[in-house]
Amino acid sequence: MLLPAAFDVMGVTAGFFISANVDGLIVQRQVIGKGVVTELMIATREVFIDENFEAVVIPVLHQRVAVRIDQDIVRQLGEQVEFAFGPRDLISAREIARRVFRSQPALIQVLPARVGPDSFVSNAIYGVLQDEAGRLWMSTNNGLSRFDPKTGIFKSYNVEDGLQSNEFNGGSYLCGPDGEMFFGGIHGFNSFFPDMIKDNPVPPPLAITSFLKMNQEFHFSRPIDMLDQITISHHDFIFSFEFAALDFRAPGKNQYAYMMEGLHENWISTGPNKRSATFTTLAPGKYRFRVIGANNDGVWNKEGTSVDIVITPPFTRTWWFRTLMVLTFVGFTVFFFRWRINNVRISSELQTARTAQMGIMPQSDPDLKDLDISGICIPAYEVGGDFYDIFWQDREKTHLGVAVGDVSGKAMKAAMVAVLSSGMVYCGADKCRLPSALFKQLNRSLFAKTDESMFTALSFLSIDMESRDITYSLAAMEPPVLVAGGESLLLKDARLGLPLGAFDDVEFQDNHFQMDSGQVLVLYTDGVVEARNKAEDFYDNQRLLALLNKIPVENYSALDIREKIVADVRQFTGGTLQHDDMTLVVIKAM
Repeated sequence: MLLPAAFDVMGVTAGFFISANVDGLIVQRQVIGKGVVTELMIATREVFIDENFEAVVIPVLHQRVAVRIDQDIVRQLGEQVEFAFGPRDLISAREIARRVFRSQPALIQVLPARVGPDSFVSNAIYGVLQDEAGRLWMSTNNGLSRFDPKTGIFKSYNVEDGLQSNEFNGGSYLCGPDGEMFFGGIHGFNSFFPDMIKDNPVPPPLAITSFLKMNQEFHFSRPIDMLDQITISHHDFIFSFEFAALDFRAPGKNQYAYMMEGLHENWISTGPNKRSATFTTLAPGKYRFRVIGANNDGVWNKEGTSVDIVITPPFTRTWWFRTLMVLTFVGFTVFFFRWRINNVRISSELQTARTAQMGIMPQSDPDLKDLDISGICIPAYEVGGDFYDIFWQDREKTHLGVAVGDVSGKAMKAAMVAVLSSGMVYCGADKCRLPSALFKQLNRSLFAKTDESMFTALSFLSIDMESRDITYSLAAMEPPVLVAGGESLLLKDARLGLPLGAFDDVEFQDNHFQMDSGQVLVLYTDGVVEARNKAEDFYDNQRLLALLNKIPVENYSALDIREKIVADVRQFTGGTLQHDDMTLVVIKAM
């Protein structure tokens, strides 16, 4: 018989199968092998029985809905119903079941009204048969369900278990005299003896079958399931595992769950159609990937399998790199001190200082999507203290830092302070996003660490790569030149500030502007505008502005603009001796 839209099963008591649907409570009296002989429709909530026992009145919210009862059913129940409750009695569905079927309330079981893997496979039940163990076998439009009233456990079967189809037919079911059950569907019928349907009790072995880096399979020297640990670089920001349960009775019903210890707190469930786990941008550190699985009957291997993952950090964030930087600085200090004590020639000292100065700067221009940047530092014959740097301020690469500096003095002392200043800028920029805060920290350190005659002029830009908002600060550095709309101008509204290391406890100011596409920003040291010709005239800012006004910057790259400026300065000086380092950084918004 078709049980429309069944939502709750209340149990089997005294030979009755009780289920609820959207219309009310279905009560069926069952005789094994002979089908259903009695049926009664009763409300699932409180009900009124009228004087003639012909209708049930169901309160629904603030209304009452009448449901007609078949007269033949009323006559079959006869005095039993009349004795159970009188006219206009207000009783519950549980009380109806207790009175009509003379059962104790404890024998009536109410299950959750849901459809899912642990309940009904469908809310449309086409046929119900009971086996000798008291279990109910129900055919639906989504497979076959087995329900054990004693334990409250459901078990579902589908085509992978041998069914003719997941779709059965209404009223097409039969239990033979020997207990064999028959259920008919759209592609034939299934017959079986219930006591011969055995669950698979063996937990499946689990195996990690593949490892992918950057969506490419990676092959190890040994099988992956024999590895205890996998070490990858922080550059491998996308990696995946593939896994399988080695149980092939019905692999399409195997279930999985995985977690990455150190990242996840709970298991992540997945099915047979997605036997993989992908991870992106994990922080450097140690993790453990674990996977467990269940066979087609839901028996879990809770131990599963696992492998340790080690993600190495960038070398600039390792303890040994920081130690190496300190040791390098100390080593340079000792090296130069001994060099001077042993009266090493001045020319060798200057050459070494020049090497140190150039080594702290970028060796090539960065390759960026929305910005074109090119920088250069041209040292004088006498080694000075100019430097520049271009680097990411954060691991996510959302903010780019650009620094241009000039240390007072010449030769070895200036070069050492330049190395020190550049290293402090790089190490402090990821902690101090605002340039003014970075300058305050650098000023405190340089004031304490350097000679009172030494100071550092510095300009620093922090560029938001998404919005192109630029925050910058100047410490006794030449103001940047902005080229926009065919005109160039000095950003003189910026407060220049005092040099770093000259005075203690100095405040600095942040300046902000947004760089639009096609605009060009030029940063430079005083070695550019103070370059002199044979007549001792300075190149000065006005010549730089005039040159930039003549250059069609929209047709030139940052490198081309940089070379144009250097060539114009050299043409102006006419081959005279260069007295100071020239450092230049050109930024063009694409």
